Amino acid sequence: TQYIEQESKSIVNKVDSPDVGMYYSMNPYAGCEHGCIYCYARNAHEYWGYSAGLDFEQKIIVKVNAPQLFRKFLMNSKWECLPISLSGNTDCYQPAEQKYHLTRQLLEVANEFNQPVGLISKNGYMLKDLDILSKLASKKLVSVLVTITSLNEELQRGMGPRTTTANQRLALIKD
Repeated sequence: TQYIEQESKSIVNKVDSPDVGMYYSMNPYAGCEHGCIYCYARNAHEYWGYSAGLDFEQKIIVKVNAPQLFRKFLMNSKWECLPISLSGNTDCYQPAEQKYHLTRQLLEVANEFNQPVGLISKNGYMLKDLDILSKLASKKLVSVLVTITSLNEELQRGMGPRTTTANQRLALIKD
């Protein structure tokens, strides 16, 4: 896996699709090491000049200034404070998070500004942020969605070869 660090111009994106179920999203990473064969975000990697195939899994764009951009975005007096989804396009708890901690920093900014956020993940690494997620939850500012594609581990490994097991995801939901 190659991490490509990038200074982005923006981090929050308006979602105009009526069938997605979110108004705004932010993705600290582009591309995803999980390698899920069914991922709808693969084609978006072509925007960056990479393939939707192996490049999507092996060339991860890291938006290193994401927390600063998010803070600046929230300080705009015209912002109406609608929920923002983390990982609308790729999993914010993919392995890159263990090195960069961008998701945690984004959650800390959200907590500081009382900004509602939603998370979508299939990675048990989310538990390392339980402290900040609990703070957001105590203010009713967070929702968490965990993808479980199958309880059959062999099938699940075929569909998402570098994700956590179904049992680990069930444990995540329990906690």
